[in-house]
Amino acid sequence: MNPLVSVMMPAKNTEKYIAEAIKSIINQTYTNWELIIVDDKSTDKTREIAESFAKTDNRIKVFNGDGLGVAHTRNQIIDLSQGKYIMLQDSDDICDKQRVHLLLEVAEKHEKCFIGSNLHFTDNNLNIKKTSNRPTENYEIRRRFKKLFNRNAITPGTSLAHRELYVQNRYNEFYQILSDWDLVLRISEDYNVVFANVKEPIYSYRLNNGSMTLDQQCRIKYNLLLRYNEICRHHNKKEIKSLKIFEKTINNNLLFKLIYIISLSIKRKQHEIVFNKKFGNK
Repeated sequence: MNPLVSVMMPAKNTEKYIAEAIKSIINQTYTNWELIIVDDKSTDKTREIAESFAKTDNRIKVFNGDGLGVAHTRNQIIDLSQGKYIMLQDSDDICDKQRVHLLLEVAEKHEKCFIGSNLHFTDNNLNIKKTSNRPTENYEIRRRFKKLFNRNAITPGTSLAHRELYVQNRYNEFYQILSDWDLVLRISEDYNVVFANVKEPIYSYRLNNGSMTLDQQCRIKYNLLLRYNEICRHHNKKEIKSLKIFEKTINNNLLFKLIYIISLSIKRKQHEIVFNKKFGNK
């Protein structure tokens, strides 16, 4: 069996890198894939570059986005996809030519799964700054999810998963960042889903200077919102859709506000330690 893999590539203003990203998919040893690129109203030549590849390879499909952000764009790609699996690929990153093959090798052993891999963190020129060391087995990954801090046991951008998991969950379009991590956490609440990581670093993730990846303060706030919503789901309470509503709710309750301030301080210190350990002094 050679199941179709739908490659999800949202794109916006990545004219410097998107050709490399597309070529890394074209060069895959596994060939039964479709690459769905949705251009989210770029103001540079991103769309033109993507369309130039689509003209010579009918597996590549380019669509217009609505300019409503990456979560909305990803949901649009879910609706457009035809594959048994969906694999994520950012338009400013690249991957190893064996990536689809190695992820599928694990995925085809399970009825429902979410498979990631280790990855290289690089600068804009793809010079490696750090290589991840993620746990590979389901029980190890799920145990990490339950930790208070440092629970990123799988990197969403490296993943391949059954399409039905995306259809059933979808991305929260109110989140400016971490909508992918939120989706992973919600999927993890289904214990029939098997999580795994391919040991090899088969994805290269650019740490762009303007990337939200580097905006630790914003990430800290969203992480607290995600934790709050996990608790809400556990107790069958209504979730808070956005960071703006979350902070408004916190400010209206003195006890919640105090807990929030303390939690922010703890998370900020923890992020500084982890981030400096990973990328400092290079």
